[in-house]
Amino acid sequence: MVTDPIDKWVPLPAVSRELRPLVEGLPPSYRAVWNLVVNGLLPAEQVNRQYRIERADLPLIPPLLGLRLKAQSNSAAT
Repeated sequence: MVTDPIDKWVPLPAVSRELRPLVEGLPPSYRAVWNLVVNGLLPAEQVNRQYRIERADLPLIPPLLGLRLKAQSNSAAT
């Protein structure tokens, strides 16, 4: 049996916390992300009645909800 690495998935209740450093303003609510999942706009997997989203799909969420991503700062620049 092949198992996925634990850090590949983000449980739906943790998505808002994971997006907080990536978006300007308030992160999306649980309900907003849940609506994307149940309407088929965001791929997710349901395991034991809990949805989870692949970490690689997190950047798909802000544009779907009309949120702006924070500008990437280049800390290596001198």
